[in-house]
Amino acid sequence: MRGLSLALVACLALLAPAAPVQAAEPIRIVRVRHASADEYTRIVIDLSRHAGFKWGELPADSERALPGRVYVDLNGVVLEDGRVLGLRPADGRVRLLRAGQHKADAARIVVELESEAQAKVFSLPQPARIVIDLSGPRKAVVAKEEPEQAPEVLPSVRTDEKLRIVIDPGHGGRDPGARGRGGLSEKSVVLEVAQRLAAKIRLGVPAEVDLTRYGDSFAALGERKDLANDRKADFFISIHANASDTRRVRGIETYYLKNTDDRATLRLASLENGVDMILRDGDASADADLPYIISDLAQGHKEQESLRLARHVQSELVRHLRTRYSGVDSLGDKQGPFLVLDGTHMPSILVEIGFLTHEVEGARLGSPAYREAVAEGLYRGLRSYLAEDLGVRSHER
Repeated sequence: MRGLSLALVACLALLAPAAPVQAAEPIRIVRVRHASADEYTRIVIDLSRHAGFKWGELPADSERALPGRVYVDLNGVVLEDGRVLGLRPADGRVRLLRAGQHKADAARIVVELESEAQAKVFSLPQPARIVIDLSGPRKAVVAKEEPEQAPEVLPSVRTDEKLRIVIDPGHGGRDPGARGRGGLSEKSVVLEVAQRLAAKIRLGVPAEVDLTRYGDSFAALGERKDLANDRKADFFISIHANASDTRRVRGIETYYLKNTDDRATLRLASLENGVDMILRDGDASADADLPYIISDLAQGHKEQESLRLARHVQSELVRHLRTRYSGVDSLGDKQGPFLVLDGTHMPSILVEIGFLTHEVEGARLGSPAYREAVAEGLYRGLRSYLAEDLGVRSHER
């Protein structure tokens, strides 16, 4: 009888509905990095945890104007809105790196190739990541106006403490920012430059990097600086592009937070701040006319560090571009009342990378090769500052 009872209990257990199993959190793409050398290009896709994958290659299709492609399908990966889209390494081997939600439970990474390449794809466990190696000759980058110079020396940066850097691509979403030739928008140009800069920092500096936006989304100025403060960032770099009614105006300039009575700077600040700054009776006094108060005490001793960072970035950005392009004008490092810098608790700068409205500069800003050079110049400026700030002796790579 006891055996019958046990058998009955076992049968009932089999018939009972199974307890619901909690669905696992989807796997996320944390970041995408890339580095190029003469022999190969490496793309690294960092994941929140291990994901199964399969990959393949598609040949170029001249009739449909499609380049050769390498694709990787990541099982269990769900893309966040606006992330990992439209990266353009412009290294002569990779034309475009893009991602899409291939299936509900699988994302697809697609690498569009500039020229034929031998592909190798593999995974590494800690941290979880997928590596795409592409070897083969690189296509010459024709967008450069002058012959390639010898590699420049970069200062070495070593620190026992990992830094945190927040990069702010200006504008976004319903706010396109400045408009240039052919409808080119500031928001799209600076987003790509920010993505390229972030990738370079992650590969070359012991630092965690956050962007205030990863796609074409809008974030208020207060939200951008709050993100930097909440993440306890060591540095905040806001990237913008300029415009002028006078189409002959051109040049690069870098700002740090401080009041000014310079009329051109006040007008620029009004555009970047998105507020009206009315100059009454020709009086350009910032104290009289700014509709807000710059909280100098909020930055306090950080002002001098912001100035030093601005000088390093301005100098290295202009210098690097001049090795590749003619007619690069420096408008210098300056002080200005930019709201996105007001209230940040770390050295903070705002870089205007050029004028979209200038015939030559605007065309260059529309070029992936030029945006790559801008990102490299910004990166070199940050490294130069860090090498000096950390007291590390510079040496050749």
